[in-house]
Amino acid sequence: MALIQKIREKSGLVLALMILAIASFIAMLITQDSNRNWSDFSNTTTVASVNGNNLDLREMERTVETLFPDRAGDLNVRNALFNYFVENTLVEKEAQALGLGVCKDELLDLEFGPNPSPVITQTPGLQNPEQLAQIKQAIQTNQLPPQFKAYWAEIEKQVVKERLQSKISSMIYRAIYTPSWLADATEKANGETVDIEFVRVPFDRVEDKDVTITDEDYKNYINDNSARFDADEESRQIEYVAFDVIPSEADSAKLREKIYKTKSEFQLTKNDTTFVTAYNGEIARTPLTKAQVSQVVADSLFSVPVGSIVGPYIDAKAFVLSKVLERRTSPDSVRSRHILIRGGAEAMKTADSLKIF
Repeated sequence: MALIQKIREKSGLVLALMILAIASFIAMLITQDSNRNWSDFSNTTTVASVNGNNLDLREMERTVETLFPDRAGDLNVRNALFNYFVENTLVEKEAQALGLGVCKDELLDLEFGPNPSPVITQTPGLQNPEQLAQIKQAIQTNQLPPQFKAYWAEIEKQVVKERLQSKISSMIYRAIYTPSWLADATEKANGETVDIEFVRVPFDRVEDKDVTITDEDYKNYINDNSARFDADEESRQIEYVAFDVIPSEADSAKLREKIYKTKSEFQLTKNDTTFVTAYNGEIARTPLTKAQVSQVVADSLFSVPVGSIVGPYIDAKAFVLSKVLERRTSPDSVRSRHILIRGGAEAMKTADSLKIF
């Protein structure tokens, strides 16, 4: 308490020091490589503690790189992942206390069964049953690429967490029991009504000159409502400057080198679906016309042989690789003939005239 009191007495000095510290921190960030992770600026790997269980920064970083390699710096992704880790820790602890779990057969059914987990059905690229069958076969034959194996391990963790959470919710729902006497009493209470009359005098209708408030009144009010003025955490008002992080030529060159390495792997892979899913890519489920693809490479995509990779090229501020899997020609119009017979007597007359044919 003595330390807090001293800080309050010298809040102006503390505020100035905080602004100076923040400015120094921002300057350090500017001079450092923009691709550094949080762990570069901290000597500890624990980012939070939930019920005594520490959340490790390195594990969170690995999960981000595995699930969202192209959005590793996205603050929304990191916040969502942090909330997932907190929820998962709470769910695991409660499930262990209740003796709940997910066995291997149940997990396989949730992944590849007729009624897959919502995690599977809501994850882009996994809604296709044929693709799930390919993944299952690759798992059984131990042919999953290392990167996709790590990706699928994270998906399994989410499936288990969702299932345990569903079991806990189901237990709570089924444990809620309302006896008949309570239901009757509730229904009776809700059905009873009373008529009242009241007079409302708004504060703004009371003249200031009619009310005298003393310092003693203020003190009494504060003492009677002291809990309303307690602050659980100290707060500060600060001003800051935001700097846009723009990739340098060296950053672009490094990323382009990584893209070309990925292009070579993409060219050699025998399972395009699994490879694209591992990199959070997209697969066109229906054939695309020339007008539907990026006009930057439209001519190239429709001239190179099947199996060729076009790119990397920039589309929507991102490096993109496109692989031609199939090419087909489909008619864009059809010709049809029909006979229209109107209703009633006219229809019968027309139908009789057609019998000669």
